[in-house]
Amino acid sequence: MTPRRELQFVGTSPQDAKRKALNYWYANQTALRMSIRDFSARLILLPDARTIVFHGD
Repeated sequence: MTPRRELQFVGTSPQDAKRKALNYWYANQTALRMSIRDFSARLILLPDARTIVFHGD
């Protein structure tokens, strides 16, 4: 079993965290091989409202 890839995007606000996540997708969309919709479906906003976690395969 391959370990799941998990990335965290921490911002100063929820909007900043979202911006960082979207910038990551834009810069790596070819390697990720997923649409923005698929990428967004794997994002979770943590209760601190400043951290977004991406759960990849």
